[in-house]
Amino acid sequence: MFRSNTFYKLASVVIAIALTIFVYGERNPPNTRTLTVPLQSVKKAESILIRSIPSSVRVEVQGPKDSVMRITPAAFQARVSLEGLDAGPHKLPVILDRAPGVVLPLDVDVRQLDQIVSVDLQEEATQTQSVEPVFLYPAPAGFSYGLPTVQPSTARIIGSANAVARVAQLQARVDTPPRIGADVNGRYPIRAVDSQGVEVPDVVTKPTQALVKVAIQGMPAQKEILVSASITGSPAPTCHITGIDVVPQSVLVTGRPEVLSKLNYVPTQEIDIRDASSSIVRSVQMLLPEGVTTMGSRRVRVDIRIAAKP
Repeated sequence: MFRSNTFYKLASVVIAIALTIFVYGERNPPNTRTLTVPLQSVKKAESILIRSIPSSVRVEVQGPKDSVMRITPAAFQARVSLEGLDAGPHKLPVILDRAPGVVLPLDVDVRQLDQIVSVDLQEEATQTQSVEPVFLYPAPAGFSYGLPTVQPSTARIIGSANAVARVAQLQARVDTPPRIGADVNGRYPIRAVDSQGVEVPDVVTKPTQALVKVAIQGMPAQKEILVSASITGSPAPTCHITGIDVVPQSVLVTGRPEVLSKLNYVPTQEIDIRDASSSIVRSVQMLLPEGVTTMGSRRVRVDIRIAAKP
């Protein structure tokens, strides 16, 4: 009787355990999940550039669904070592570790799907070019940018040989709106652009910024004004002036707007007609104010007609 009861008790325990495992398996079935883990590179020589490298590798986790779903890509760290490698293609082993502080469930198996990756390395190329300022805002109406200074005036371009060869210009992009009465003075990023003005990727510049200084100055204006002959003295008592001709009668002058706005005519050097009894023809200079210029000669011809009084 005792043995019979023991048998039934043991059978009941076994059945209970089996049912528990069955129910748990139905509620939490086995699961397989593939994670994409970012791939990092370490210990690259300064003169070597990475032409191509996978951005990630695959890691497979298997186990109960609840445990598997709690694992994210952040639980792992994947890396390849580039130490001592020269330019060219390489097949490199992927080193997979748990991230610091991460504890994986004991009922989960981890399998590394990508154990070897292809990496292509190339030699670094450098080139030095001058830095040109590029103003993103036009100068205010009636004003212009003066002669800019750029410090440093040159910068190094660093990248692959193909990328460096594409760089046509280094631009310091001045994105400060100009204001009248205030010079532009600031540090601005240097961009490497191709012949179409498109920024070239995969290159860096050293330095990355340049100091640009430039004055905002008034633009020269132009104005057509009369030439006035300056006459001193009087002709002989029996004669009088019958007419004065200036050739040319007017000239186109260039200067600052505030100066030209007050200028109505240009005088000539003085012509003395004291006691003259006949007409006088003189070639004389125009007296232009400081900062005012004209194209061509500054000399004009003045014809002073003098005749006897009736």
